[in-house]
Amino acid sequence: MERERRPSNSLDLWRSRIRQECLIFIFDPGNHSWKINQFYMSYFFCDDKDERLRTAYAILVNLLTQLLEQVPDVIRHFLAEPEYTTNKEKTVWNYGMLWRVFERIMSDTHCGKVYILIDALDECEEESCTKLLKQLQRLLCDATTATRPIKIVITSRPHIAVTSHLTEVIKIPLAAETLKSDISAFVEAEVYKQPQFTGSLREEVQKALIDGANGMFLWVSLILDGLKNSADTRPLLSGRHSRNYRPAFLVCI
Repeated sequence: MERERRPSNSLDLWRSRIRQECLIFIFDPGNHSWKINQFYMSYFFCDDKDERLRTAYAILVNLLTQLLEQVPDVIRHFLAEPEYTTNKEKTVWNYGMLWRVFERIMSDTHCGKVYILIDALDECEEESCTKLLKQLQRLLCDATTATRPIKIVITSRPHIAVTSHLTEVIKIPLAAETLKSDISAFVEAEVYKQPQFTGSLREEVQKALIDGANGMFLWVSLILDGLKNSADTRPLLSGRHSRNYRPAFLVCI
């Protein structure tokens, strides 16, 4: 079941629930940002331009590596893999083996609260993406993980059917218009730090950045970096950089 709520209320609800549930944020590329404290976090950023960063196998390798670094005791779940007990250091870890390790870690009550973040899942190869989503759904429906303090966050543009594979999701739009006040505050604070901008010039720079952002923090950051190293603000502020805004979403389970 898919539900749509306002961001602040939904985040509080999602974080407080014991049972697993999927939370989806809708956002434009580059405008998502959040902070959650006191947890183990493992994350992966998909990139369709890099073959090493666009498969479910790559996602699992990176998530497990980070969990192992934060909670060294989970090594026992790797050592418990039957093929490893036979081949030891000669073991070639395939996707199926890594998924079984991931399942055991997610079922381990000694691991504490775990947050998994998979960013830009739409940039993962389609077959890999579908396989991973189906396995996550089975994992979350399993009785051994249903009450574990695990939260899974997935960001993606909507052209992949995330919600068709993951049930009981909470969907939160992060449209450009809802972020304008946050971007305005960010721009004002950052421009104020630049001594070269005073008086009317500061106001002009702030207005140009806020009007041009269209909900995209990343674009604002890039322009600000350029302004710091530029003697002339006009080319950066007057030019309209071509940006392809496609709605996107973030899924948190």
